[in-house]
Amino acid sequence: MEDREHYTFSKIGCWLALSNAAELARNGHIAGNAERWEKESERIRGWIDEHCWSEAKQCYKFHAGTERLDAALLLTSRFGFEHEGRLAKTRAAIEREFAVGPLVCRYGGVVEEEGTFVACSCWLVEAYAFLGEVDRAGEMLQNLLAKLGNNFGILNEQIDPHTGAGLGNLPQGLSHLALLHASFRYRKTGDRVRSQRCALDQCPADISIRCG
Repeated sequence: MEDREHYTFSKIGCWLALSNAAELARNGHIAGNAERWEKESERIRGWIDEHCWSEAKQCYKFHAGTERLDAALLLTSRFGFEHEGRLAKTRAAIEREFAVGPLVCRYGGVVEEEGTFVACSCWLVEAYAFLGEVDRAGEMLQNLLAKLGNNFGILNEQIDPHTGAGLGNLPQGLSHLALLHASFRYRKTGDRVRSQRCALDQCPADISIRCG
């Protein structure tokens, strides 16, 4: 049985649920106490920042009371939790500790025990796109696609970072879904950024970004 811990990813999920519930209540979509839910969501945010942030590593940790990291925290870039650059710093720490080129491990210290996870590699691309670094996201996506290429159009669960061999489940639905999310976010954010650049330069705004 896994240890019971205050996992950062789960805590951010609780913050998100209450924050969204408060917004729905304020707009009359559901019945409830928007003020109370908003207050509780901010309490959770404060608790996360106090107990789940590593000053030493300058990133959010796997859970309170550890200095370990968790690649799943890359997914929180979707949630609007970014403030004071903390998710960007967490992304940088995960890339620093877990990445082997465009490939990313699920946890630290496991690269010799298991392969890198395709889904985690896609989450890193998505995090760059969500946090506004579209050019870097595009570069990483292209490098990742080169590692994923095969003649069958299906994805493994894991990849051996040393040999490029597929490992784990095949096909792995999560890998496909994560790649679609990364590609979609790269294109959607990229289109917006390009449109903004065009508006500033007074050039046509019908430029699109191609993925893969």
